[in-house]
Amino acid sequence: PESRATALGPCVGHSASGQGGAFVRVRQQFSPGGPGDADEEVSFSDSCLALAEGDVVEVAASGGGWLYGRVVGAPGRAGFFPETRVAWLGRPVSPAA
Repeated sequence: PESRATALGPCVGHSASGQGGAFVRVRQQFSPGGPGDADEEVSFSDSCLALAEGDVVEVAASGGGWLYGRVVGAPGRAGFFPETRVAWLGRPVSPAA
């Protein structure tokens, strides 16, 4: 939904590929509107991305514990998913001050 999308900022502070995206690997499957997600708004759930364990996702935006991205190798699969279900690939070390 537009209100959620505008609340997310660009994905910064994570390892970027040569094309400007950051990547995550799914540690635990995520099914929008599945058990444990009863408090989610139906309209937001429709914008979420179902993920299987092992999927790799290029992240375009992040904020509020949610990420927005596209599954690598499946450009038609894009949407929101919780950061708690993924592991960042190549998370960078903070630069020295």
